[in-house]
Amino acid sequence: MGVLLNVVGHFKLIVLSLILCFIGLWVKSCTYIGAGLLLIVLIISFVEQLFIKHGVETSDNPEMQDFLDLMNQENSSEKIRNWVDKQIQNSSVEEDSEEENEEN
Repeated sequence: MGVLLNVVGHFKLIVLSLILCFIGLWVKSCTYIGAGLLLIVLIISFVEQLFIKHGVETSDNPEMQDFLDLMNQENSSEKIRNWVDKQIQNSSVEEDSEEENEEN
């Protein structure tokens, strides 16, 4: 799932490679360039995902350990979404309390 999200992050390169493949209907070299570019985007996205996973797995942060535990469970996407929402709510509550303390 993460690799697909990384691929979407390289949307401009994917569109460029598809345009080159379309031009490749008439110019053969553009087909190879477009396919090569698409392959490079997929490889880069896979490598990025490996770095992200390694970073989460080796983190000493206890919150990241909770995140890693969620990633390894079934239905992880729903559980991760709930965990992230909870972290955002906790963060916004902390910011609100800090703002109130600053006003006093």
